[in-house]
Amino acid sequence: MEIEVEVVGVEAVEAALADKTRLEELAGAMERCVAELTVEVGRYPPEVPGSRYQRTGALGRSIEGQVEVGEGVVMGQVSSSISYAPYVIGPEQTRLMEARGWQRMRSVVGSKRAWIEEQFRAAVLRAVGGSDEADV
Repeated sequence: MEIEVEVVGVEAVEAALADKTRLEELAGAMERCVAELTVEVGRYPPEVPGSRYQRTGALGRSIEGQVEVGEGVVMGQVSSSISYAPYVIGPEQTRLMEARGWQRMRSVVGSKRAWIEEQFRAAVLRAVGGSDEADV
C-alpha cells in the first residue's frame, strides 16, 4: 500500500529549474513533505479504554518515505509494506479502524495539502531567485 505525491506542472517552470541546483530545491521540499507525512501517517490514535490489545507498533514502524528525482520530475512516496495496512490506514479501511480513530493515508495528505503546497511554492521561488517571504 502506498501514497504518492507528485509535483504536477513542473514542465511550466522546467526551463527555470533545469539546472541541478534548482531541482534540488524541489527535492528538498519533497523531502520535507515526505518526512512530515511519514510521521503523521504513522501516528497512532489514542488507545481504546478497557482494551486488552497490546500494541506492537509494527504498523507505525512500517511507514516509510522515499523521494525520487528524475529529469523534470520530483516524486515522493509514503508507503507501508505491512499486509494489514490497507485495512487500517488505507483505501480498504474497516469501519472498526475508522471508529478507533485511525486516519486514512489520503486523509492525512488532504489535511496537509495547504502546507505541502506552501513548501513547493517557497521552493520554486527560491529556485528561480524570487523572494520567499514564507516561513518554511
